[in-house]
Amino acid sequence: MAAFDFRAFWSSLDDLGRAKLAHKAELSVAYISTGLISSRKVPRPASVRRLAAACCALGKKVTEQQLYLYFHERHLEAAAEKEPLRANG
Repeated sequence: MAAFDFRAFWSSLDDLGRAKLAHKAELSVAYISTGLISSRKVPRPASVRRLAAACCALGKKVTEQQLYLYFHERHLEAAAEKEPLRANG
């Protein structure tokens, strides 16, 4: 399964496209922009399902699994940048 870059997809949308995606996903543009794109938040499973459906409705075929992987990997990367893992000892 190919990786999906939600940030790149979001960036490719104009303001109207972003508003449509947010509306179809039942999320706000602000939440997507500040919470999801910045990797501060990991969306709940129901939100991921709605985001996947919204992306598909806008012509971007993506699975829920691809979105789960994208958001969880980005969140872990962001957390690791803030505080690197320390060795016990």
